[in-house]
Amino acid sequence: MARPSLLLLCVVLAGCSSVAPEPGIDAQEVWRRMQLERLLSQGAAPAVAAETAAAAAAPQGDGVARSPRAPGRHLDQLEPPLTVGERGYAPPPADLRIGIVGGIGAVAFAAAGSRLDDQASAASLGLRLDVDPDAAEGSGLWLTAAGTDGSLFEGALISDGIEPQRAAARWRDYGLYPHSRWHTRFGDRLGCDWRLGVDFDFAEVDHRFAAVERRWWSLGPRFVAEPRFRLAGSADHRLDLAGTFGATVAATRFAESTMLGTESDVTGRWAASAGLGLRYRVGPLTAELGYEWRPSGYLATDTEVFGDRSVRFSQQWLQLGVQVGF
Repeated sequence: MARPSLLLLCVVLAGCSSVAPEPGIDAQEVWRRMQLERLLSQGAAPAVAAETAAAAAAPQGDGVARSPRAPGRHLDQLEPPLTVGERGYAPPPADLRIGIVGGIGAVAFAAAGSRLDDQASAASLGLRLDVDPDAAEGSGLWLTAAGTDGSLFEGALISDGIEPQRAAARWRDYGLYPHSRWHTRFGDRLGCDWRLGVDFDFAEVDHRFAAVERRWWSLGPRFVAEPRFRLAGSADHRLDLAGTFGATVAATRFAESTMLGTESDVTGRWAASAGLGLRYRVGPLTAELGYEWRPSGYLATDTEVFGDRSVRFSQQWLQLGVQVGF
């Protein structure tokens, strides 16, 4: 009974094996297209996918096309291009950089046509915030505070409006500088940050033994250029020669308080800055040591006690700063 069934099965298999492929259909072309679609769906570059699919559809030594185990890889097509030049770890761009700058130095004060011409030791402290510091454009905010002890004009006499008094005084100065920043590169080693914003400055001379206080409020545009030249290092650590040059012009309100009351006047202020230092950066941390000179002056004011006088300041600072990027 089993022989007729076996004979029928053999006839069916022979008929299936003798069926010829449909005219116009190339099995290798179909296989190549399937491989091409699969590789493109996996994100392979078109050129790589076409080459790999063609290789997969080509007959092997036994005349059978086989699916490759993995698509071919060309570094210039599948990998990010390598940068020519420096290599090494580059810290990720920071969104915010916070810095603290401390300084010791001297402040000189001179009022034209008076005996108020002296200098005294001083100290300063500053806070600097930079938004997008590693980008080509960003913004920043600088806050500064500086002052002397009470030894300015020690040994001199001034009038409090009624009688002579000892002139020993303290000097204080506070600054606020919100600004925009741009960065320009000049080759691989030289770059410069340009800052432009509005500068607010408050200065005060408070005479300790006389009831005399003189104050200046100033507001005006300020421009700062910070060039730097890389002396050594690479992307992950570098040593720069850093400079700073600035200029300010401002409108100023002057007030003088004495035993006779308070008088005020309106004048102008100019200021400049020039400095040079060494800056070392490793990863997100930056340290800087430098010297800065800041001359400034107020145009003439006219009050009853102080008279018709202009004033000049000269600040010299040895500064140490530390910045951290986040």
